Amino acid sequence: MLTRMVTVFSVLGLFLLAGCGTMSGGETMVKMDQNGAPMVIKAPKDGVYKLYGNSTTPLASMSLNKGDDVGFVREGEVVYAVAGKDFKTPVKFSLTNSTMYWKVD
Repeated sequence: MLTRMVTVFSVLGLFLLAGCGTMSGGETMVKMDQNGAPMVIKAPKDGVYKLYGNSTTPLASMSLNKGDDVGFVREGEVVYAVAGKDFKTPVKFSLTNSTMYWKVD
């Protein structure tokens, strides 16, 4: 019984550490870990690209065309989520929000 409880709590802990962004819908196009290298790609298809952190609610939503930029850039100590020609917003990482995702439906 104790082993089963430890296993259940371990699995729940992994979900919390992974963040809810991994469970939100859509296909992940770009992922940025807190200590990872930022990356910008060309959008592989037209669609609505959504920025997620530790929630299933998107932090931002952008309609992009195939070939538009989408991803993350670092300027000094600040990481920004970028999309299209004009969208640029700082992202805040924390213990409970250590990964950000751009996803497309």
